[in-house]
Amino acid sequence: AGKRVLEVGPGAGGHSALFAKYGAVMTSLDITPARARATEAKFRLMGDTAAGCHAVNGDSEALPFADATFDIVYSNGVLHHTLDTEQAIAEVFRVLKPGGRAVIMLYCKSSWHYWINMFLPIGLLMGKALRDPNWLGKATERIFLPLLKLTLPEVVDMHLPVEGVFHNIALISIKKRYPGHAFKVMHALWGLGQAMFTKMIFVFDDDVNVQNVQECLWRLGNNIDPERDMCLVRGPIDVLDHASRSLGFGSKVGFDCTRKLPAEGFGREWPDVIKMSDDVKTRVDAMWSRLGIN
Repeated sequence: AGKRVLEVGPGAGGHSALFAKYGAVMTSLDITPARARATEAKFRLMGDTAAGCHAVNGDSEALPFADATFDIVYSNGVLHHTLDTEQAIAEVFRVLKPGGRAVIMLYCKSSWHYWINMFLPIGLLMGKALRDPNWLGKATERIFLPLLKLTLPEVVDMHLPVEGVFHNIALISIKKRYPGHAFKVMHALWGLGQAMFTKMIFVFDDDVNVQNVQECLWRLGNNIDPERDMCLVRGPIDVLDHASRSLGFGSKVGFDCTRKLPAEGFGREWPDVIKMSDDVKTRVDAMWSRLGIN
């Protein structure tokens, strides 16, 4: 308690708030003004508990503090993103008091995670995939799909849209065999390692191309009854998630977008998808030129 602590790169301010909760006089520095404001807002919500704590906008390679200012400097997964990491670390030790403590986490470039997520995808996806700015997330999805199937053999495919930052949204297709099968898959995914952070899971039948987001939206819009087909749970959430109710803990939702069985409370006949026959398609295609439509 009472120690002066600097966090470099606080993100949404969750860790800074924890330091303040246990009596640290926090200074949180982020290069992004919005993140600094988010951290400052957390301090305000804490009232007297965070007295003396504040967040500032600044550059880790030129910290705006005098030498020997802080008892502890903390940075979690940030400094390796700087243009000059060695300079950023030198700044940490410049502002640290003699005998102070630096707690810094950097990603290890020679780790198994790096080799799997960088070199293996490059080997597998040379060419067109590497011209897609989202190729790394897609490569991770493809690499881990076979591993997922070892635990959940009913899974046919999965798609982690870039709009969901590869972990907030999962579109899953399965070979449905029994009532409640989609819910079983949801809970299994929430119990598998990093998949536990998935905020929203949508489960479809095996004839749905989950790589086609338009098709998925059409299917879920037509196939779900929200009260019957929605599953809300609470559990671990990514600590960088700014929307969760608290740091690392919040709610998740799953939707059963499959065809419903009588045992699932659907007593009517489930309609087939209406598809245009090849003969009708040929006849319509032949009309375009006569109508002057190219």
